[in-house]
Parts: sequence; structure tokens; C-alpha cells
Amino acid sequence: MVQTANTIFRDFATDGVPASGAHPPRKVEIREWGTWLEAQIGAVLSAGGKIYASKAQMNADLSPAANTPAIVMGDGANDGYYQKVGAPGSGSWVFRGPLPYSFIRASNIGAGSPNAIVATSSVAIPAADAAALITVNVTMQNTGPVSVSFNGSAALDILTSTGNPLSAGYLLPGMLLTGFVENGKFRLLTDIASSAIVAAAEAAQRAAEAAQSAAEAAAAGVNLPPVTANTMLVDNADGTARETKTFAEVLNLLSPKIKNRIDDVWYASDFGIKSNGSDQRAKLQSALDSGENIAFPPLANPIVCDGDLTISVSGQKLYGLASPAALSGPAITPVHTSGDFLKITAPNVILEKLRIKGPGRTSGLGKLAKFERPSTTATDIDGFVRDCILEGADIGAYFNGRGAFIERNIFNDTRVHIDLDHPTVFAAPTSYRNTLQGGARKYRILGNYFHSASLRSIRINGANAQHMHGVLIEGNFQDDVQPFFEGWLNDATVGVNNVTCCTGHVFILKGGRNISIAGGNYGGDVLTSLSGYGSLGRALCVWLFEGFVGEGVTITGVAVAQNSRAVMSIDAASTVRGLTFTGNTGKNVCLGNDNRTDPIIDVAGVLEEATISNNTFRTVSMSNNSNANFLRVTGSMTAVCGESNRRPNTFGAEMSTPQGLMTLPAVIGGRHLWHDSAGKLRTSAPYPTSDTAGTIVGTQT
Repeated sequence: MVQTANTIFRDFATDGVPASGAHPPRKVEIREWGTWLEAQIGAVLSAGGKIYASKAQMNADLSPAANTPAIVMGDGANDGYYQKVGAPGSGSWVFRGPLPYSFIRASNIGAGSPNAIVATSSVAIPAADAAALITVNVTMQNTGPVSVSFNGSAALDILTSTGNPLSAGYLLPGMLLTGFVENGKFRLLTDIASSAIVAAAEAAQRAAEAAQSAAEAAAAGVNLPPVTANTMLVDNADGTARETKTFAEVLNLLSPKIKNRIDDVWYASDFGIKSNGSDQRAKLQSALDSGENIAFPPLANPIVCDGDLTISVSGQKLYGLASPAALSGPAITPVHTSGDFLKITAPNVILEKLRIKGPGRTSGLGKLAKFERPSTTATDIDGFVRDCILEGADIGAYFNGRGAFIERNIFNDTRVHIDLDHPTVFAAPTSYRNTLQGGARKYRILGNYFHSASLRSIRINGANAQHMHGVLIEGNFQDDVQPFFEGWLNDATVGVNNVTCCTGHVFILKGGRNISIAGGNYGGDVLTSLSGYGSLGRALCVWLFEGFVGEGVTITGVAVAQNSRAVMSIDAASTVRGLTFTGNTGKNVCLGNDNRTDPIIDVAGVLEEATISNNTFRTVSMSNNSNANFLRVTGSMTAVCGESNRRPNTFGAEMSTPQGLMTLPAVIGGRHLWHDSAGKLRTSAPYPTSDTAGTIVGTQT
């Protein structure tokens, strides 16, 4: 289908959208349109149409029949299509439309000025917009915006095809402009490549070629070293010649700080920090305030710091370039005896391969590394302490906020090695399935060595500790006389740890749920009193203490040796619901150096819904007392079952309970089976209320 002239000769690629770019008409479309136009004119004539030289001539001829077409051509604004109305000899001619996009050649003989063109044409310029394409020649170079007047009519401003006035030098003599009348303006059909611009470009090319020749001539006189791979040219020290240097040589010529910036390493010495025995606190704080990662090379002498330091830049890293020697060699040494040392208030701070040695756990120095979330924010602390040695203060590493990664460190000579707490009570949103979720989380205590703590190795015992959860404690080694852990555990896993020489309790649990203690070796041979907890002697493996209320406690695969008290104890104020005690082993347990009769499991509180099975303990009770039972219940017990618990070389019955049960019931097919004190096998569907409850199975002798 033939496109209209308005479409073919549109200004822009997308009609009416200047940003789409100018639209150059395609010749094939113009030919199609011209052929169609010729056919239309031919059709007029073949249908008996008329062609008149003027409108007056046409109006004087009323002889044609009604609806006869006619064309007026050569009468300027009166040119166009007309139609006869009325019978022959009467009526009138009615204008139906302009001639379709006439092509008009206008002549400019220079009668105007550079910015005001005056042109004439043999054919009148149609009054309607875009009724004809008009060409006009240029005789003078313009100096600014230009207008054109055709046949003495009002001047029309000339606009480029993108709708802008012409700039100076746009028109040059000899150019031929093509455009059409639109909204009182003369709009060019296409933008013109200015000869002035081309000339300027050509002049620039000639200048560039001349500069190239001059540069080549100058370079021919320069004596440079030969080209060598992976090198740079550097002016020599005298400034008289250029030398070839490798990248490493160039790097060494740069100032240390620029070099460090390239390597992303800043050394303590870059901030003037020295290990000369003088106080370096101000320089250390300046280094921390820079926000840069700071490296500490192996030290010849301690770096002395008399006062606390603050780290407030997120993600900052302090690290040694080599792992510190175990409990020997120079360290960063705080010498003040009050307050804390490193106060870390920003998240994602890393302490790595550092040795920090305070004056001692009784010196008055508080926390060596104190990670604490600012009280005004909810930001997780997410701090890292890795491959460090922390010693000589009240607390080694303290975290008061969510997120701690404490791995492969050595802790020595503190009151508490690791202390965890949370700054606020956590109120779980209604969308949380676990009401504890969002308290302490991402706490990983892995592969650490604990030595010489006067109170605890790990403590989760702060004001809001009961709201914390998600703790993993695994692969740690303790060689000490004090308890391994005290506090709350929720949704926590205690993996394989090796704890020896513990005078107090290995685990002192104060509350929690979903606690798993799986694997590990716990034991020792020091039988002394634990200050603050009475004459307990060599401690329990697990002590549920101070009103502990726990749900879902699993103790499995644990090996206990040289234990002078019960392996597990539930005190009178505590309650455990859902205990699994299975697959544990022990030797020389419940030894009772003071002729005590502690059992393997001692329940003074409440035990509900427990499974105790497949445990083996050898040489139970040194005191040879027949009351040293496997399970002793002086509190209350419901729904507790078990089987295959072995006690070679053991004195006493399997268990002693308020119900008088002598063995743990086994559950088979929904019924409980146990032996009474007479050795009879009994069965009962509900949990037995006494040793003689239920019925005797079959006939027994």
C-alpha cells in the first residue's frame, strides 16, 4: 500500500518524536507516491475532469455536469481539487483539497541579505501546511538565524529538521535547501552537513598530521633504553636519564604508605607504633580511628598500652602476620588495672593471630576484648576472634550482642575465658515460629584451648541469657580445675570436647531447651571442694542447677572418667521434660572419696518423659556401698523408661525411686516391663506407680 506524503516526508524516525532522530525519505517510497499521484491526476482526466489555469476561469465555466472533478493549477493559493455542484449551466465549484505535495522550485537571486532570503517562484506557494515541497538556493553565508520570504509573502523563520534555528555558518553559497511550510515556519526536510564544519575537520586533520611529523622527529632524537617486558621507565636519581625498573623496584621507590595502600596492608609502624617500652596508646587509637586494617609483624618487644582502646569502624581487622607463640614471646600489653582494654562497638570486627597479655586476672583489668552492640541500635555484633592468645584479665572475650565466632584461640589466666550475654530481652514477633529466635545466634566456640580460669571457661549467665539461643560449642580442650560451662543453653549443640582436671562441675546448666551434649571426654583426678557450691568434691558431668527448667535435653555418646560424684544431677528445684540419656560410657565414676553414695543419675527434682538406655559404666562407687544406684530419685519421676544399661564392678541396685522401682521399665508394644524387688517380671500399660504395680507376667518361680 502506498504511504501518504505526510508519512514519507515525516521529520523524525518516529513521527513527532525528535529524540528518535531525523528521518531521511526513501527514494523507493517517493517513486511509489509519485506514481500514485500521476495515476490520480490521470483518473481525474479520464473521468471527464477539467484543468483550469485559474480559479476565475473555472468559475466562469458552469457547463460541466454535477460531481465533475476539476484541478486549478498555476493560480497560487487557489490551486487545488474542486468539484461541480449543480446541473449543467448552473451551480458552483466547491474546493475539495490542495494539490498533493507539489514540488516547487523557488529562485534566490541575492535580493535579500545573509540572514533574510528573498525568493520567487512561478507557482504560488500553497497556504496549507505541508502542501508542497519547496527548494531554494543559497547565495550568502549566514551569520545567525535565517528567514525566507516567497513571492513577497511574510517572512518565515527557517528551522532545521530537528526544529532548531540555524546557527552561524550553517548556510554556504551554492547550497540547495529543501523543505515545506509548517506552522508559519519553513522546516528543512533534512539537516545539512555544513561545509564549514567539514572544512574545520579537514583543517584539524592537517594539523594533527603536522603534529605527528614533529613528534616523530623529536622522538628520533631521544635515547631510551630498549623495550623490556614487565618494566617501567623511571627518571634516575640525578634526573639526567631514564632507567628501566621492574614493578617490584618501582613499588619500593614509592612511599611506604602508598605501597601499603596498593597492597591493602597498613603496618603498625606506619602509624608510628613502636615496641620500645613506652606507652603507645595514642598511636594505637589513631591507627584504629583510621579505619584501616592493621597488621602487626612479629614483635621483638611488647607494645605497651596504658589505657583502653575503642574500635568503632565496621569490618576493621587487627591481625598478626604470624601465629603467636603459645604463652610466650612479646604481646600487645595493656598495663592499666581498671576498666577494659579493647572496646569494640562496630559489627564484623576481626581479631586474628594477636597475643594480648594483661597484668593478670586479679589485677583489676576487666575485659581484654569487649564486643558490645551499642544500646541504641539493633545491629548484630558478629565479631571474630581467631588464632589469638588472650590472657591476664578478668574476662578474655566478652560478647554482649548477637553473633560471635571464637575459634582456635588460647585462653589463659582469666576468671572467665568467654562470657556471652545479650543487651536486651528479646520479644519475638508473632511471625516467629520459635519464640527464642533472634536472641543470641551464630555463636560458634570451636577448637579453643582453655587453661587456668578461676571461675569458668565459658559462661552464658547474664541478665538476658535465658533469651539467647543457637550456640555451638565443639572441639575445645580444657586443662583446668574449674567448670567448663555455666549458664543457659537454648537450641544449642555441645559437640566433642575434651575436658580434664575439672574440680567443679563440667556443665552447670541453669535453663534452656533443645540441648544436645553429644560426644566428648570429660574427667580428671582432682578431688577437692568447689567454692560456693558446698563440699561437692570432684564435680558432676552435668548439673541442672538453680531451678533449671529444661525441655528436650539429650546426652549421648559422652565418655566420663575419674568422677567422684553423679554423672548427671537434677537439683530439688529443677525440672527436666524429655531427657534422652543414651550411649554414654564411664569408668571410675561416682567414686565418693568421702564415703558418699552418689548414683550415676541423681534426680532430686522432677524428671518427666525420659529414655535412659544403652549406657555402660564400669567401677561405680569406690565406697562399696550397696546404695550406690544407677538411678536415684528422691524427687518425682513419670514416664521414665530404659534398657540395656550395664554396670560391671558395681555396688547397689539399678535404681531407687519413690515408687520403689528397682529397675527402669522397658516399653514393648505400649506396655511397661520391669523386675520387682523379688526378681519377678511385671507388666503394666500405664507407668508403674510402685515396684509391685501391674501384673506378674505368666508363671515365674
